[in-house]
Amino acid sequence: MRRRDVLAGPLALCAVAAPASARPPSISVDPLVEEAMARARLPGLTLAVSLHGRGLIAKGYGRADIASGAPVEPATLFQIGSLCKAFTAHGVLQLVESGAVEPDAPIGGYVENLPPAWRSVTIRALLTHTGGLPAYDLDDDFWTAPLPRSELLRRAGPDVWFAPGDAFLYSNTGYCVLGWLIEDVAGAPYGEFVRTRIIQPLAMRDARPDDGEAHIPDKAEPYVLAEGGGYEPAVRMSREVSQTADGGLLLSAHDAIAWLNEMRAPRLIAPETAAAMVTPVRLNTGRPYPYAMGWNVDSIRGRPYYTHSGGVPGFTSFARWAPSPSVGVFLSTNCAGGGVTMALRRLAAQITTIFAPASTEYAERVRRDTAPAITVAARAILARTDPTIASALLASEAQIVSTSPQPEEVGPRLDAITEVAPTEEYTLGNVRARRYRVHYGDGLVTHILFGYASDGRICWVAVP
Repeated sequence: MRRRDVLAGPLALCAVAAPASARPPSISVDPLVEEAMARARLPGLTLAVSLHGRGLIAKGYGRADIASGAPVEPATLFQIGSLCKAFTAHGVLQLVESGAVEPDAPIGGYVENLPPAWRSVTIRALLTHTGGLPAYDLDDDFWTAPLPRSELLRRAGPDVWFAPGDAFLYSNTGYCVLGWLIEDVAGAPYGEFVRTRIIQPLAMRDARPDDGEAHIPDKAEPYVLAEGGGYEPAVRMSREVSQTADGGLLLSAHDAIAWLNEMRAPRLIAPETAAAMVTPVRLNTGRPYPYAMGWNVDSIRGRPYYTHSGGVPGFTSFARWAPSPSVGVFLSTNCAGGGVTMALRRLAAQITTIFAPASTEYAERVRRDTAPAITVAARAILARTDPTIASALLASEAQIVSTSPQPEEVGPRLDAITEVAPTEEYTLGNVRARRYRVHYGDGLVTHILFGYASDGRICWVAVP
């Protein structure tokens, strides 16, 4: 779920050696990881790296439990939040391949008791966050309260925010509904379906559905960054909230290797189905958006790569993988708080660069700005310094998002921006994508992608 988003003692390291043929000599990621953990104040972290289909690194850093001092091991389980969406999409696509569901059929034909406005939304629209389903309410008791289907429907409300296909708006609600689809079609709880159809066939030995109310051996303790330093225990999720299909799985570094390799060379779905899973969605305007089914889509110098982040109370995760050069990185920490996702995103790119030099956005050089007026407008949108700028510069799909009850999804709210500089431009279908390197006053750096329609208006803002 992508939701409201003094390290004691030395870092504890636990590694699983890769075959000699898969392990480049004299390459260590430890300095990068240790620096990132110290900077972001992370208590523990798990790392998996896959290189050319082989498990290269499965390693734990820091503490799984601050009180006991237990270290993070390669088998330590972390709640992966919205990285679960790729598992959910994979499961739905298995049902599509079996003929049990049609991807372009209305969800109301498979899941009963949905609000009338939701029933005509297609399965494909839910998979690609283009269905217009409203966000469910995240009030103070959400995480700890029971969450039967009726309660989630109450928290979301009966309407849709826009006609399906008119825009992209990230929807946890939509993926919860896809979990109900799996349950109603397969006749088994979502977690059990994922266990029998994905976890077991891929020989994942640690992965499992979460249960926020149970004691799960080898699960890291969740924390949030406390004001003034240190950590506080994160809120404990209820069983039902911790098991939803938008973010209800536990994964270890061991098992992340198997999952990254399934993305690279699928065994459980056909190659053409896997290709559809990472093909950018096309909106009703005819313009693509850089998201597919459970993965953000971007490219560096014409080479595609895929990412996703995840966060629940006390856990933050990030994954990126690319078919060429074939490198996959998974990171998860038992900590949530300001800047943690950004820190993991950058660390994943840095680790990727070790094994595939010049293959990430951080390796790109800032280019001479041939359209400074566009950059000024981009900065104003990111910093929210000019609330009137949207009506003049946004294409229809971006206008829909900017006026929805969830307007921050046009782009992240980024305060204290010190520099916005262009790095790469490329074409995505009939959209011109322009990547900016964004610097902040506290030294953090990230990259943000703007999409421009043929008339020059901004049709989307994305953070791959």
